[in-house]
Amino acid sequence: MILDADNYRVNIPAIQGLMKDKSEKERFEMIGTISVATGVPIIIVCCYYGELFGFSEPLNEMIERLKKFYGVTDVRNVKPTQ
Repeated sequence: MILDADNYRVNIPAIQGLMKDKSEKERFEMIGTISVATGVPIIIVCCYYGELFGFSEPLNEMIERLKKFYGVTDVRNVKPTQ
């Protein structure tokens, strides 16, 4: 399965608003809740987190675990950290 991050970009302002005043630990813990609340696949929420706040090693590991679990072979149109 292939996911395209561009298909869900309309949700970035809401995701950024929910995460902006949180610590890295709090942001990490919010990923699943934000995915459910917005309807954005959890892998894409992780990618947006990385785009907005930086791709850390734990975040990259989570993305890889989720890709394996959900059978995602590629995530397209992920932008580098802003």
